[in-house]
Amino acid sequence: MQILGGPAWGFTPNDISNILTSRCMGSQVKPKFGVYLPQGLTEFDEISKVAHRAEMLGFHSVWLSDHMMPLMEERPLLEGWTALSAVAAQTSLARLGTIVMCNSFRNPSLLAKMSSTLDVISKGRLIMGVGAGYIEKEYSAYGFPFPPASQRIEQLSESLRILKLMWTQKSASFEGKYYTIRNAICEPKPIQKPHPPLLIGGRGKRISRVIAELGDYCNLDRLTVDEVRAFLNRLRTQCEEIGRPAGEVGSSLCTDIYMGSTKDDVNRKIESGYQKFLVMTEHAKNDNIGLYEDRFRPCSKDEYVRRRIHGTSSECIDQIAQYISSGIGLFILVFQDVTEPDALREFHERVVTYFRENEA
Repeated sequence: MQILGGPAWGFTPNDISNILTSRCMGSQVKPKFGVYLPQGLTEFDEISKVAHRAEMLGFHSVWLSDHMMPLMEERPLLEGWTALSAVAAQTSLARLGTIVMCNSFRNPSLLAKMSSTLDVISKGRLIMGVGAGYIEKEYSAYGFPFPPASQRIEQLSESLRILKLMWTQKSASFEGKYYTIRNAICEPKPIQKPHPPLLIGGRGKRISRVIAELGDYCNLDRLTVDEVRAFLNRLRTQCEEIGRPAGEVGSSLCTDIYMGSTKDDVNRKIESGYQKFLVMTEHAKNDNIGLYEDRFRPCSKDEYVRRRIHGTSSECIDQIAQYISSGIGLFILVFQDVTEPDALREFHERVVTYFRENEA
């Protein structure tokens, strides 16, 4: 199964058709690479520098998350939408992604207006990532109700419908179980037509059904190649059940990247990342986050490494190629050393350039 493409990925509809055809013939697609910005910094100037560096190097996109507070409470965290709006004003080429907006934090009609505005400001560069939310402690701290997962997913489904209506209709009305709008006007409309691409985060069966029905792209978080393949196979089946071509749904993977010139360099980066992960899982256990998110459950270092891209540049290329073969079209990469100028440059020169110049 291959479900990538779409205007936001830099492909036209004709490109998608050619991609799907070439896949059947055994050739591969050149992937896109995005950079997760260092959101946990108190100085926005540093975030701006990374975004500018990524854009100048030719990375496809830059991304910020939508959390009010980090798992490790002693660490700062800038609010994602406000920061992304500032990044939009300081860049001109890179796509701007949210990974992902928590549906519960904003009324969907307000989110439709905010996202339309950002798409206009950025001249059509927004990738609208949305999810159902999952960190109960974060909800409680900020005074948001935390309904069961099934209800949060139902709310997300209604929100996505409202977003599409307000982005595309002159006057939008919707009456659902959770949200109602009446003659809501969203002007100016987004630059992208018919609307900014909707990227939906999550891997459960209920959320994948929402993706099959309403999403333009899915986003998977730190999965193995086999896990990616299993999810996309299920998504294809769900698309078929509702009569939607699977090729209409794109796919992305957010994961850490540990690339080094030597084995010792790679191992040092992995060890540092793994130790931070152990601290995060301890916080997650105390807050019951692991009940909702597999990626926050403690695991061995070997399992941790299997869910990340790591190694020398050639080893990273091999691993990325495997993910491409499983159906991933966009990689949203979390660089441990993203503020160091050489980190993005070396990855772009050795890996991104390779995929631009060669078949995967």
